[in-house]
This record gives sequence, structure tokens and C-alpha cells, in this order.
Amino acid sequence: MSEPEYPPYTFADPLKRRWELKLNYGLKNSIKATTGVDIARVAVKGLKAIGALLDDDEKFMQALWILVESQAKTAKVEPEEFAECFDGPTCDAAANAFVEAVVLFSLPQSRDNMRAALEKAVQVAKKTGAMAIENIDVEREAKSLSEQSGVAQAS
Repeated sequence: MSEPEYPPYTFADPLKRRWELKLNYGLKNSIKATTGVDIARVAVKGLKAIGALLDDDEKFMQALWILVESQAKTAKVEPEEFAECFDGPTCDAAANAFVEAVVLFSLPQSRDNMRAALEKAVQVAKKTGAMAIENIDVEREAKSLSEQSGVAQAS
């Protein structure tokens, strides 16, 4: 029997606990207050917000904890226990889920192009380090992708 398909904004840790990352304004504000990073400004500030989190393990874990804290409390998982389950594959899965959560937090008409631009940024970060993604302009990248696909961007 195959494993069920999960939404892309979820990830599992090595103990097979599934975590769902869904952003809302309250959580976005908590992430900003805790980490100093405003992830809702991705389209305006390029990828510096995502890069600031993905390049800083402590900030990334703080942001993840904010997103899963209510789930963790229900599962009786403490922050230290949550953090101790993060190996390389779990970090990759969490980063991918986090990017998808940011995409879903954006305007519906922008999501496909935002997803493509952010996925490109994650690929660049994996190859060259997160510092390089600060130079990728999400709006420019999304416009380029929409022009390639023939889809007009809403202003």
C-alpha cells in the first residue's frame, strides 16, 4: 500500500510526525517579531526575507516553531524535541514546505509565478549558498516566467 499524498506545505520528521505549515497574518507577525524577518514582503524585497531565514538556522527553526507550535502542543512535543529531529533531509523537506506556505500566503493570481521564482531561489541556494538568492528579484523572475508561459501579470 502506497503512502498517502500530503499537501506540499507539510513535512514529516524522522519520527514520522507530519507537520503542516500554514501562514496567516497573526503567525506572520509573530515570525517578524521573533526573527526580525517580514516574510510577507517577499515580492517587494526580492528574496532577502526567505534568504534571511534559510541562511540562519536559528531564525529558520524559530519561524518553523511558530508555525507548528499549536500542533506541537497538541502532540505534546516540546521545542527541544522538535529541533532534535532535524537532520538534513528533514531540513530540506521543511524548507520546501515553508516555501510553499509563503506561496500560498501570496495573492492567488501570483502563486504560480511566485512558486517558480521561489523554487529557483531554493535551487540556487542549495548550489551556491543562501547569500546568492538575495540577488534574485522575485517580481522580475515572476514576470519573466509569465512572459515565457504567455500569462499576463496582474498589476
